[in-house]
Amino acid sequence: MSRNSQPSNGLRPLAVVKAKATAPENRSRLRLLGCAGDETRLPVNWSGDIVVARRQGWLLAFQSGFSMTDATLIATVVSELARCILCERHGEIALRALAASNRCGVEVSARACACVKVPGPLLGAIGRAVDACEVSFRPGHQTAIRVEKWRP
Repeated sequence: MSRNSQPSNGLRPLAVVKAKATAPENRSRLRLLGCAGDETRLPVNWSGDIVVARRQGWLLAFQSGFSMTDATLIATVVSELARCILCERHGEIALRALAASNRCGVEVSARACACVKVPGPLLGAIGRAVDACEVSFRPGHQTAIRVEKWRP
């Protein structure tokens, strides 16, 4: 197969699909998640769930008006939080679009069924990537991490 030919299975190369999907005229087709206030909960029970959560986080950020770079940053935060959940037990990631007066943002909540040990440097990196970060836990109970990122 040459570099410019289509694969035999009929699928287009990822770069072409992504470029067409993210073109400004096609943004409305990406409206997979709800409006501001609607929460989407994604279970995190195995490594494949991290990929799903990351992709949904990217889509929510992009449809909320974030640039592709900022959407990727939000997706990275989602996948790191999901990875921390998976290292200990199972839990869920909740994604929600935010709206306040003339601002749009994204909220990511990670809830684990046990006390998740989030490495200090990782939590610091997540905190620097977002506008607000809140951690709550009780030993032997649920751990919750909530972050917010607002569009500039």
